[in-house]
Amino acid sequence: MANLERRKVLEFSTIPILSLTSGCLSRFSNDNGQNEVSFCEVTIANEDTESHTASVELVEAGEVAHSDSYELPSIEKLDQSAEGDTYVETDGFSTSNGQRKGEYSLRVKVNGGDWSEIDLTKENSDPVSVLVTIQSVANVSFFVQTDTESECS
Repeated sequence: MANLERRKVLEFSTIPILSLTSGCLSRFSNDNGQNEVSFCEVTIANEDTESHTASVELVEAGEVAHSDSYELPSIEKLDQSAEGDTYVETDGFSTSNGQRKGEYSLRVKVNGGDWSEIDLTKENSDPVSVLVTIQSVANVSFFVQTDTESECS
């Protein structure tokens, strides 16, 4: 993926709070009563001053549907713009067919550490995209962007 302004990463992280207060929310259930969501994409941003390797797994109904690792440089190695904005390098993936419903969870581990996981079936909107921010090996955050107005592209 491309470089993002740190300001854009911060804007992305406020979207879940705002999205819960507007629009019509829809959910889907399968025959087992589990909630299904349409997964669009994951973006990983390293906000740490150290470089990291992030391992990411998208799990669908208990089975790994996608697995990959990403080398992310430290934030201090990245240039600042003339306006003083810090650019954060990002990486990640999107679903190959644009949008796919399922019982998804997303897990991330940094430098071979413990898995951090989010159950996307508990999100209150559909479709979902996830921003993962790394502040340190032990500090990984998930921000879910929901957009009931559009489909994944």
